[in-house]
Amino acid sequence: MDANNGMKPWHENDGFVGVLSEPFAVSSDWNDLTGMPSDDLLRDDEAEYERQFDEFEQRYWRGSLMNGAVPICHEGCALRIWLVVAGEQAGRVWHDGRADYKGLFRSLSTMSQHSQSDETFRDSYPPNGLSSALRP
Repeated sequence: MDANNGMKPWHENDGFVGVLSEPFAVSSDWNDLTGMPSDDLLRDDEAEYERQFDEFEQRYWRGSLMNGAVPICHEGCALRIWLVVAGEQAGRVWHDGRADYKGLFRSLSTMSQHSQSDETFRDSYPPNGLSSALRP
């Protein structure tokens, strides 16, 4: 986690990362925008908009949503890549697009020839490890 100012450590169940031993509960694309206030409300009643938006953000960004996963890449602007370590999705890589209100979705493997990959993170490496793939 970078806090937009250098590197910052994260800790299990700190509101950003969930509980690592709990299973990652998402198994298909997730983007629940329920409760997000409309732009019309912002024009009509800014205080109510802010109240509703704060409630929405608390739910949408809750740390428990990321139980069983660790952040492995920050793409900038709070867009991240997570490696799932617990649950049915263990070993799979997920994209976190919540900063753009695109939710969570499985990353497609760049090493797969299929548009829908069942590869796990470990499957992406050659049998003799990554170092053997890097040798000339």
